[in-house]
Amino acid sequence: CRCNFQIVRDETMSKFFYAMRENGKPLLLGTDQFPIANLRIQDAMKTFVNMVLNSTSDKKNRYRHHQSANGENASFVEIPKHVTSCTFSSAWKDTPHADCILTLHYDHPFDEPLSWKQEARNVCQMLRLRQLNGRSKGVLLSVRLPGSGGVTETSEMQEGTIRDAVFLISRKPDHREEIVEWK
Repeated sequence: CRCNFQIVRDETMSKFFYAMRENGKPLLLGTDQFPIANLRIQDAMKTFVNMVLNSTSDKKNRYRHHQSANGENASFVEIPKHVTSCTFSSAWKDTPHADCILTLHYDHPFDEPLSWKQEARNVCQMLRLRQLNGRSKGVLLSVRLPGSGGVTETSEMQEGTIRDAVFLISRKPDHREEIVEWK
């Protein structure tokens, strides 16, 4: 399943919203979830907009923080900066731990790529993402959360692969069907 959204800010530039385009203009979803997306994407959408983009901030809206998975404070300064849209991709097997990849699109070059990657590690842990990508004008930054261990960096030009089960139905000569899960 794949869902693309524009990310817009309110007039005060202090709150982020998901939007889709209609006749070339952004149309706010009016919610932090997309009802026709699978549950894995809905969960990631809600957590991302509330815990990362719209988390607690100071008066100048430059310091966003939240408790990371390891109990430390995680700040989000680079992730929200200049973000314009996002793509959530997930496995069709709709379970809470199904693979999910988030790609963020930016309209400016990354100011602090190393800081972006550190924040991306925290986002991967919070959202249980397989991978988080940031794209800006020919640059791809990427951080991956392996299935068994901690967060690692991927090659700068390596897109993630979503793991999903495929079921094959084979017909036997006696017309019996056999269903096999292929992983």
